[in-house]
Amino acid sequence: MISKPIAILLGLALALGACSSGGDAPMAEDEGGIRFTRNSSFENRTLRVFLTLPDIGDRSVNQFDDGTLRGRPAAPIPGHAAAEWDYFKQTAEGTSQAFALVSYDAGDPADYLMMGWWLEFPGQWRDRAREGSIPAAIVDGPGIDPSAPRDPPPVEGRATYTGRALGLFTYVANWGPEAPAPFVEEYGGTATIEADFAAATLSGRIGDIHTRRGILADRQDHVQVVSVPFIDGYELDLGAAPLDPNGTFESDDVRVRHRERTVAGSKGGWGGAVSGIPDGAGNPRLVAGAHKIAFEEDGGSTGVFHGAFIAPSEELRADGPR
Repeated sequence: MISKPIAILLGLALALGACSSGGDAPMAEDEGGIRFTRNSSFENRTLRVFLTLPDIGDRSVNQFDDGTLRGRPAAPIPGHAAAEWDYFKQTAEGTSQAFALVSYDAGDPADYLMMGWWLEFPGQWRDRAREGSIPAAIVDGPGIDPSAPRDPPPVEGRATYTGRALGLFTYVANWGPEAPAPFVEEYGGTATIEADFAAATLSGRIGDIHTRRGILADRQDHVQVVSVPFIDGYELDLGAAPLDPNGTFESDDVRVRHRERTVAGSKGGWGGAVSGIPDGAGNPRLVAGAHKIAFEEDGGSTGVFHGAFIAPSEELRADGPR
């Protein structure tokens, strides 16, 4: 697996496994949990993403200098517009590669939420290698900022949230001479989160996991030839996470499953925040978060799922924005 620390940055939300940078509130994970910090800005419909990596320092990318528009997909939040951006930046310190999906209200772009991933290559430029690279998953936006004025979450009732997940999947096979080379690829999936406000807990799963594209491989022909269908069959269980009155949650109750292969053990965490904006039923209009789950299969193959999700409520999906 990747030898450096694994980061999950939930901007105004999370970072698991490293540090995050930024301003006043969202999250990043050191060794013992998640802290909140901002990891993005969206001004004049221009997205800037930034983070601080331990032992590495501050890094940032922006659309004008480092970005390439990948597309304008359906927005993960009903009533929003959306855009996907690839970022690539080289400095004297190394190479930064990132991807971001931003969902925003076209009439009020200050109402935005972004999620994506970051892959840092300290001291690497032309020949970038998986070993020594540092991944991060990021989700950020003012609507999930626990430091901003907001009503506390409900204290009764339930709600279901369904939306998009994406991130980086790393796999190191231990199958003998015919094993594929270690690789990193971008994955997508569907996140379903169940909120029990009376019990103040959230739980969920990420399924329908599929490869979106290859990112990095020890053999350049590997990702396209071998790994594209390889990720099929995995599911991520996100166990019960206590919901804090400030709208944040986190838990180390996570598990990787596969419909054919045997997963011997899983370890990691997930967390995030519920929106400070209500839906038509008075519940938070969405849940956003991040996850990092490392696992080992029988036979010694290992992998890591490292991603983020944005999941609107059923009420918001049915009735549209307020």
